[in-house]
Amino acid sequence: MKLKGVLLYSGGLDSTLAGLICEKLGIEIYPYHLKTPFCKCPKTSGNKITFLKNIKLEVAGIDYIKEVVFSPKYGYGRGMNPCIDCRIYLFKKAKKYLAEIKGDLLITGEVLSQRPKSQHFHQLMIIEKEAEVKGIVLRPLSAKLLPPTIFEEKGLIDREKLYAIKGRERKEQIRLLQEFGIFEIPPTSCGCLLVDENFSKRLKDFKDNLKGDFDLIDIEILKIGRHFRVDGKKYVIGRNKEENERLIKLGEIKNYLLIIPQNFNAPVLLSPDKEIEEKMFNLLSAYSKDKKKNFLVIIKKGKEIIKEENIIIASTPQKEDFQVYKI
Repeated sequence: MKLKGVLLYSGGLDSTLAGLICEKLGIEIYPYHLKTPFCKCPKTSGNKITFLKNIKLEVAGIDYIKEVVFSPKYGYGRGMNPCIDCRIYLFKKAKKYLAEIKGDLLITGEVLSQRPKSQHFHQLMIIEKEAEVKGIVLRPLSAKLLPPTIFEEKGLIDREKLYAIKGRERKEQIRLLQEFGIFEIPPTSCGCLLVDENFSKRLKDFKDNLKGDFDLIDIEILKIGRHFRVDGKKYVIGRNKEENERLIKLGEIKNYLLIIPQNFNAPVLLSPDKEIEEKMFNLLSAYSKDKKKNFLVIIKKGKEIIKEENIIIASTPQKEDFQVYKI
């Protein structure tokens, strides 16, 4: 009997190796890659990795943010990372794909005790139970340290050909990968913005001040520029030309307030609050390279130009004046 398995594929070293090991065991591999708005994963491709030819890509949307990121049953890690809840969500999605292909098992590159929030033994068992996948999850890199799957118990997978890797070092994984003839090592960690301290601070502020619905563009704005909350109002300014252009584009789509400097070297300012405040101009002046007290701006709401205005600043504000407001 040839088994069919859905590989939870991140593009990193461990999931790549897990797929290669299972392919060698004769399992038919169906890679599944779930991209979230916070994922910093590499491109899911590889010339020598044949099983990637039939990869299924899926994008997690607003439901993922509302149900998992903003309301995690098992809490957060050091940032806004709900790792256990995220894994449960991923396993449930992969399980649906498993049903689509009429497959048998789920395969992951998880290594026992490698990640503190989601890969200790009791956490792995919680994830299996909550996702209702107990007994069908094969973790080939640490399988000998974990309870056997039903396929090992039935003799359909040779447990002796699996591994007992534990901990955070990747030396054994790199050695195994080279045995498969692959010397270009994939990233050992694919990265997630939710563990980033600065981004987590912004996301928490966004969540705490949310007054209505939101979409993925709002999440994209959190990734750009410098963010401030002044007297309850949210301001974002670009750090360079590319970010200024990106803020204008996203602000036009969302119909947010935009202040665009015309005759001085200063950032674009975006505000979801849509009310013109004097503090906006002070902020632009503080982060301007041209320390003018008299400057011209275009004020827009979305794509509509509200007015051109000549702004006069009584005294030039400093960046330090706004540090207390920085998110």
